[in-house]
Amino acid sequence: DCFRKIASPPATTKSSSTNRIDKIVRELMQKERDYIETLEKGIENYLKPIAISESDDDSKVPGEIRNQKFKLFSNIEEIQLLHKSTVLPHLLSCGDNIHQIAETFINLIQSNAFYCYINYAINHKQAQELLLAHGKFFANVQKNCNDQLGVMSFIIQPIQKVPRYPLMLEEMIKELSEDMHGNKKTLA
Repeated sequence: DCFRKIASPPATTKSSSTNRIDKIVRELMQKERDYIETLEKGIENYLKPIAISESDDDSKVPGEIRNQKFKLFSNIEEIQLLHKSTVLPHLLSCGDNIHQIAETFINLIQSNAFYCYINYAINHKQAQELLLAHGKFFANVQKNCNDQLGVMSFIIQPIQKVPRYPLMLEEMIKELSEDMHGNKKTLA
């Protein structure tokens, strides 16, 4: 009995694997949407007041961080735009085709689309220090915009995002490897 189960897997194995992969793809798309929304809210809540203060002498933004938008938030707007106008639309155009999703990531990497993350990472430590030095101001901003997580959570989002892609791809590979023969081309 045990041998028959191993030798001939149940007919539902392929469809359950397909269902798990579909779930991973749906999760990828939802996480991409959530990420864009999180960045948009953070930009609205934390970056906009700094940007407005650059032209407003009566602003409540401390003088030391006026005109310091880049030092505080680096190129986070560029990252948000990349995901909203390039990454998500390209992923959505793939539907649930894992091969196309993998090709999309390869093309984005080869075209240096994610290079903006390098600039962000380079400036991240300095931004953290500056934000911490003005923690009281940003705590007030957080309170006023009713944000649960705060500015530090906002600026860590891009640092955490990129490592999540390989994890998701590894999860897909794991699911596909369960049926090596049927998924040989996609696995390659």
